[in-house]
Amino acid sequence: MTKMRAKFLISHIEKREGYITVNAGVTQDGSEENKKINSLQPAGNLNIDIDESSTFAEYLKAGEEFYIDFIKVKK
Repeated sequence: MTKMRAKFLISHIEKREGYITVNAGVTQDGSEENKKINSLQPAGNLNIDIDESSTFAEYLKAGEEFYIDFIKVKK
């Protein structure tokens, strides 16, 4: 396997001094797509810190779902 796509639901965003912390977990709503994805991807949580001045920080909202692609870096 050279790549994997995971789907995460942003559960909470914390504003901190100069950055935000985004907390996300796998989707659990029971839709057919999520059942398929959850059977293929590892379960877990994701926490990332993003500079609050980044335009990417404005793009992320609690309650929204995102795909995250894991692609191995060739050395």
